Amino acid sequence: MGHRIARLVTWAALISCVSVYLLLEQLSRLHWSGHCSSAVSGSSESTNCQRHQRNLMMAGEETIEHHQPPQSPTPDVNVSAVKSPVQQHLPQLLIIGVRKGGTRALLEMLNLHPSVCMVPVEVHFFDKSDNYQKGLEWYRSQMPLSRADQLTVEKSPSYFVTPEVPERVWAMNPATKLILIVRDPVVRLLSDFAQIEETRLSHGLPTRRFQVNRAN
Repeated sequence: MGHRIARLVTWAALISCVSVYLLLEQLSRLHWSGHCSSAVSGSSESTNCQRHQRNLMMAGEETIEHHQPPQSPTPDVNVSAVKSPVQQHLPQLLIIGVRKGGTRALLEMLNLHPSVCMVPVEVHFFDKSDNYQKGLEWYRSQMPLSRADQLTVEKSPSYFVTPEVPERVWAMNPATKLILIVRDPVVRLLSDFAQIEETRLSHGLPTRRFQVNRAN
């Protein structure tokens, strides 16, 4: 007997929930149909109506036809003039290392954001004297085109191990942000050694073993 009562209570609660959902859905449709069929003067309201109509069509519902009052033609707008101009900016953020610590993956993930523009290659401006002597204008010429509201990011992991880098970055812009990734030192060392040996092999140089036993 108790099980039957519990089952009836469960079904009654389920039916009540479904009824409330259907009622809210019907009220929502009535609200939107009245909102869209009325004459609106604001463009935001018209956009909301159009968006709702598209949602109904995607859901397979019948759309509600409505007529908007004719609007006066608007003059042509030059879209390129509205956007801020693009040019090459010095980086505001540097990924300085560590090597084989995931710096490339981090750069690619940051580049997914529309406000980030990444330098596709490692420029090695601050760690190589021959590049640094070319000056900041040469460094700027290596940057991608970006807007003033975007963040330019450059990555050269060897910046972390070069003693001259901190002073040179400070001279360019003391407000430059630096990102350093840390990793398990043993895993990082093995990955770094493997890449070095692969490079030596591709250049025809003799390879080395990671562990070398030496007699005392």
